[in-house]
Amino acid sequence: MDEELRKINAYRRLRLFFSILYIILAALSGAGGFAGTTVFAIVRLNPEWLSYLFLGLSLVIFLGGVPSFTLLAIRQGTLYKKRFSETYLVPAGEEIYEGFSYRFNDKEKAADLAKVAATLLRKDPDIDASSYYEGAYGGSRFSSFAYACMGWRSRHYGNLAMSEEVERTGKAFGKYQAGTVDLGGRFFLFELGKEFPAPVFLRDKRHPGFFKRPRKDWKPFKGESFKFNEMYDCFYAGKDLEHAFLAIDPAFLGGVISLEEDYGGYLSLYVEGKRALVYFDHYDSGFKLSLTRKVSKNTLYYLKRELELPRRLLKTVGSF
Repeated sequence: MDEELRKINAYRRLRLFFSILYIILAALSGAGGFAGTTVFAIVRLNPEWLSYLFLGLSLVIFLGGVPSFTLLAIRQGTLYKKRFSETYLVPAGEEIYEGFSYRFNDKEKAADLAKVAATLLRKDPDIDASSYYEGAYGGSRFSSFAYACMGWRSRHYGNLAMSEEVERTGKAFGKYQAGTVDLGGRFFLFELGKEFPAPVFLRDKRHPGFFKRPRKDWKPFKGESFKFNEMYDCFYAGKDLEHAFLAIDPAFLGGVISLEEDYGGYLSLYVEGKRALVYFDHYDSGFKLSLTRKVSKNTLYYLKRELELPRRLLKTVGSF
C-alpha cells in the first residue's frame, strides 16, 4: 500500500511539474508574440521583408504556442486521473460490482444519462462527464454521474461533517458551514431486478425547488415514520395505495435516514416499473483528486466510501 501510494504521488508530481512548465511556456509564448507584433508596429527593418518575417514568426509563436502549451498543461491532469483510475478506482469498483466500468470523460454516455435525469428537474443538471461509472449488483444494473447543485453554497455535514479535517480545524458550526463548499450531488439510474406496480415519487422537503411540480394525477401519502415524514414528501400514481408501500416500506424508511446520517446527502427518488431514478443531492463525498492534492490513505478511504454508495442505495431503496 505505502509503495503504491509513493508511486502514484511520484507520478502526480511529475504531471504537476509538466503542467506548470507548459503554463510558463504558454505565458512566454503570449508575451513573446505580443512583444513581436508591438516591435513590428513601431520599428521597420531593412530590407522590409525582414519586418514581415519577424511579424509572421511572432504570430506563429502567439497563435500556435499559447493554445498548444495550454492544452498540454490541461492534458497533464487528464493523464494523472487516468493513471489513478487504472490503479485504484476501477480495481476498487470491480471488487464490489459486476461489469464495473469507469468511463473517463465519456461525454456521450453522460449526456444520454443526463436526459434521463432531467425528467423530473426544473433545470438540466450541470454534469461532470469525468465522473461517469456503471456496473451491476444483485441482479440490478446502475449508471451514475456527478452534477453541480445549481447555486447552493452551504455544506451539510451529517456524520461526514465530523471528518478528521473538520475536527482538527474546528471550522464546522453545528451541522452547517455556510459559504465554503459548492455542493453537488450524484444521480443514479437503476435498472432493477423486480418491477413495481405503481409509480412512486419521493422528494426531499429541504430542496423542493430542484424538482418540477408533481403531476396532477399524483396523490400524496405518508410513510410510517414521523421523522421521515418531516423530511420528505411522498406521491404515488395509481388506484391502490398498497402498491406505493411496496417501495416505501419500513426497511426503506430506516435506510434513507441512515444514508443521510452516514453520507450527509438528501435523497430523492422516482420509481416506475423496473426503473428507479435516484438523486443523492447536497452531497460532498469527501473524495477529491487533483494534481496539487497528495494521495493518502484517507483519499483511498473516501474513494471506497464513494463507491459503496450504489450498493447502499440498492439495499435501501425499497429493499432491492
